[in-house]
Amino acid sequence: MKFLALTLMCLTATAFAAEQDSVTSQSFVATASMASAFEVEAGKLAQSRTDSAQVKAYGQRMVVDHGAVNSQLEKIVASSYAVPRQLDAEHQAKLDALKGLQGEEFDMAYGKDMMNGHEQAIELFTKASKSAQVSPALQAFAAKTLPTLQGHGKLAMGLPGAH
Repeated sequence: MKFLALTLMCLTATAFAAEQDSVTSQSFVATASMASAFEVEAGKLAQSRTDSAQVKAYGQRMVVDHGAVNSQLEKIVASSYAVPRQLDAEHQAKLDALKGLQGEEFDMAYGKDMMNGHEQAIELFTKASKSAQVSPALQAFAAKTLPTLQGHGKLAMGLPGAH
């Protein structure tokens, strides 16, 4: 009897943990579009806040690649899901902090943000590509976009402040 109760407790805990990690279509769209919009805005900022050719090039790549990701995502979801049009408080605060920096200070903060952001994005897109609670179209989008994000993460590792 004790074994059965213990087994049920473990199964309940496992189910709860899986639920905590679950990604739905709506949560994926909201989180992915918000993170991608931040990448675009921070990339634009990188064009004027650094003297580093490497940081400028990375920022430009974020503007182009994440701009394309946002466009693709909006086409897929059309009117099915709400796509945020403005940064949330967390992302706006990060952007505002970057706006207050120049040169090497900017480079260090930007590199750290890009590294952390892409680690989170890779985790999100990996989960979404496999989640039964995400629509097949969004699963395919997540799987297709994942290699680009992984490439961004590798490039971000070479930025100042990423370590």
